[in-house]
Amino acid sequence: MNKKLQQIYDGFADTYDENRGLFDMSDVFDSFYARLSSEKGNILDLGCGAGDSFSRFFIDRGWRATGVDFSRRMLELASGYVPDMQAFH
Repeated sequence: MNKKLQQIYDGFADTYDENRGLFDMSDVFDSFYARLSSEKGNILDLGCGAGDSFSRFFIDRGWRATGVDFSRRMLELASGYVPDMQAFH
């Protein structure tokens, strides 16, 4: 793992947290979701960050989500925003 890159993302986490509501990805997610079968399942969100966009979207629709990120700070945010996502560092 690249420690410098990890430090950059850890430092970026607070800025992300302060601005997380600025981008609406619902059109992109809705379009993607419409192409999936109606069965619920599991998703693996690699580089999940705070988990509050992609994983949250699927969990809200009955899926189980596992998030993986190398930023401990982003995963701390994820534990608050998406506590039902299983997260790994």
